[in-house]
Amino acid sequence: MQIQTFDANVVESSVTKTYSDFSASNSTYSGNLFQLPKNCSILSIDMTVDEAFTGNESNECFMSINRDLITQKNITNVLDQDYTYRNLADNPYFFVGTNWSADADLSEDRRGHGACGTTSAGLCFGGDNRAVSYINSTEEYNGTAWSAGGNLSAGTGLTSGCGTQSAGLCVGGRISGTDYDDKTEEYNGTSWSAGGNLSTQRRSLSSCGIESAALAIGGRSGASTVEDTSEEYNGASWSSGGNLSYSKSFTAAAGTISAALCIGGYNTDSDITISQTEEYDGTTWTLGGNCLIGTSRSSGCGTSTSGFKCSGQTNSGSDHILTNESETYNGNVWSASTRMLVARRTLAGDGTQTQNFTTGGIDDSGKYLASTEIFSTTTSVDYEWLQFSIESAGVGAWSSTVPMIRALSYLAACGSAQGALVFGGDDGTPTSGSEAFNGIAWVNEGTLSTARYSHGGTGEVYEAALACGGWTGSITGTSEEYNGTSWSGGGTLNTARYHTEASGTQTAALSFGGYTTVSLDSTEEYNGSVWSVVNSLNSVRSLHGGCGTQTSSLAIGGYLSSGYTNSCEEYDGTVWTTGVSVDTNRWVMASVGNPALAMFFGGAKDGNRTADTFEFDGISWRATDSLNIARSTLGGAGSTTAAMSCAGNSSDGKSPYSERWDKAPSQNLSGLTAGSLTFNIAYINYE
Repeated sequence: MQIQTFDANVVESSVTKTYSDFSASNSTYSGNLFQLPKNCSILSIDMTVDEAFTGNESNECFMSINRDLITQKNITNVLDQDYTYRNLADNPYFFVGTNWSADADLSEDRRGHGACGTTSAGLCFGGDNRAVSYINSTEEYNGTAWSAGGNLSAGTGLTSGCGTQSAGLCVGGRISGTDYDDKTEEYNGTSWSAGGNLSTQRRSLSSCGIESAALAIGGRSGASTVEDTSEEYNGASWSSGGNLSYSKSFTAAAGTISAALCIGGYNTDSDITISQTEEYDGTTWTLGGNCLIGTSRSSGCGTSTSGFKCSGQTNSGSDHILTNESETYNGNVWSASTRMLVARRTLAGDGTQTQNFTTGGIDDSGKYLASTEIFSTTTSVDYEWLQFSIESAGVGAWSSTVPMIRALSYLAACGSAQGALVFGGDDGTPTSGSEAFNGIAWVNEGTLSTARYSHGGTGEVYEAALACGGWTGSITGTSEEYNGTSWSGGGTLNTARYHTEASGTQTAALSFGGYTTVSLDSTEEYNGSVWSVVNSLNSVRSLHGGCGTQTSSLAIGGYLSSGYTNSCEEYDGTVWTTGVSVDTNRWVMASVGNPALAMFFGGAKDGNRTADTFEFDGISWRATDSLNIARSTLGGAGSTTAAMSCAGNSSDGKSPYSERWDKAPSQNLSGLTAGSLTFNIAYINYE
C-alpha cells in the first residue's frame, strides 16, 4: 500500500474477515475493524476481496464502512472487486472525537417535526414519515426512553416547537399538500389545547422562547412565498415582530423572545443555503457572525450568546448534500464543535449549548430516522471503532396497490414509492393531469400548463418534479416545474423531442435521447433555469429506459436508428460510455436507481409487452420477480428497494394499474459457504 508520509506518526494496520465470521447472522452483520484514536487523519482504506462470497446466489451481499468511508460495494460472486477509499494525503478524513452518543429511538420515524425541552425532559411531536403523511402523535423523553404523550389535534408536518415538556408550543406547519397552518397548540405535560393563531400561516419556520413568550421566524406562507416576518406570542395571541434582513425558510433558532438567533436557512433571493446568522433584541433583527458551514433544515438551541446548531443540508435543491458537523456561538463568532454520529436533515431537538438532544430527520440515503443523539460536553469519546457491515440484499416482490385515477400510457413519474407523482400521459389525447400516491390512495394534484405525453420526467420528491419535452400534438422542448401545488414554466430544451428520458432533480437534471423524425443522441443538462448541450450518447436512441442523477445516469435499451437494442450506456457527468447490455432487445420500460444499483420493469420485447423485472448491481443484470400485470409505456418511481410501477398499456389497453415493489433483507447470510475480505488502513496519529 502506497502512502505519503508526514512528520507525524503514520500507523498502518490490516484485518481479515471471512464468511465464517457471519455464520450466526441473518440479514445483516456488523463488526469492528479498527480502533481510531482521537485526533487522527485517515490517509487510505483499501479493501481486497481475497475470495468471492458465495452460498447465497439468489441474493447480493453488500459491504459498507461507517461514516460513509465505503458504501454499498457488491461483493457477491465476484472474483476480484478490490476497492480503495482514499490515498490522498491532501484530503484526509479527520476524526476529532465526539461528544455525541446514541440514545433511545423514537417509536416511529419522523422528519419535519417539532421538539422542545431538555435531555432529561424532552418532547417530540408532529412531522411526517411517508407511511403517515402528517403525524399527530407526541412522544415524551425522560432521559432514558421515549413514551407516548397526548396527540395534537391534527397531523402537522414541517412545524416548529419551543418551550418545555410541561409547557410546550407547536407552531405552524403543513396540514396537507396545499394547506399551510396558522395554528398554535399548547402542551401541559399531558394534552394539547388550542392557542392563538399566527397572523400569517406558515410552514418550514423556526421558533424559540417559552410558552408565554415565544417567537416564530420566517418560513413559507405559500408555494412560492417565503417570509421575512417574525411574530411574537404572549401566551394568548400573536403580534408582529421585527422583519429579517432577508426572506428565508428552513432556518434554525435559539434564544428568547427578546434575545434570539435565526441561523442559516434557505434564502430564495440568492437561491442558496446561507451561513448568515441574525440576532434579535426584541425589536430589530441585525446581522451576526456567519456559520462555518451554511446549512438549512438543521437544529438549533441555546441562547443568543451561547448558541448551538447541528447537522442539516449544505446545498439548495433536492440533491441533499448533508453534514454531521455541529457548531457553537458565543454571541459574536461560530466555532467548530464535534460531529454527530449520523448526518441528517429536517431533524429537531432542543437543550443548551453544553447539553442537548436531536431526533429523527432523513439521512443521506433518504431513510426516515427514529434515532436520538445526545450532545454533552461532560461526555467525550477519545477513540472510535471504525465498523463495517455486510448486508444480504434480499429478494423483492411486486404487490398490487389501489388503481390510479386515470388509465394512461406514455406517462412520466417520479418521487418515492410512498410519495409517487404521475404527470401527463396519453389517455386518448395528451393529458395535463397529475396525481400522487400518498401511501394509501391516488389523489389529484396540480395540472400541467401544457398537456403532453412521451415526455421526460424526474424529481427525487414529488414536491419538486420536472417535466420536459414530449408530444403535445406536435413535438415540444418546453419544460415545467412542480412545487407540490402547481406547475410553472421552466427552461426550454435546445432540441425539442419526445419518446425521451430524464434523470436527476428539478435543479440538476439530465435529458438524453428521444425522437424527432429520427432517434437522437442529444444530451442536455438543466440547472433549474437553463438547458445546456453536453456530450452526446454514443448511439442514438428513443423509447429507452433511464435513471440516475445528472452526474451518474444509465440509458437502457430502446430504439436506435433502424431497430431495437439491448445495449446500455452510463454517464459520469461528462461522457457516456458503453454499459452492460440487458438480455435481449427491450424498449418502453420503466426504470429506477442509478448505474450502481438499477432496476427496470415492464416494457416490450419480441414485439410483445412484458412483465419482466431485471435488477443491476453495477456488474450484471439479473431477472427477478415479475409484475403481476404485463405492461409497456408505463411509469416508474422510487428505488431498487421500494418502487412503484404506474399505469401503462396492458392487454386491456391503457390501464390504471399500479404495483408496489418491496425488497426486504433476506435471512441467509448464515448460508454463505465461502468468502474473505482484507482491509488495510493507514492514518496519522496526532496524539
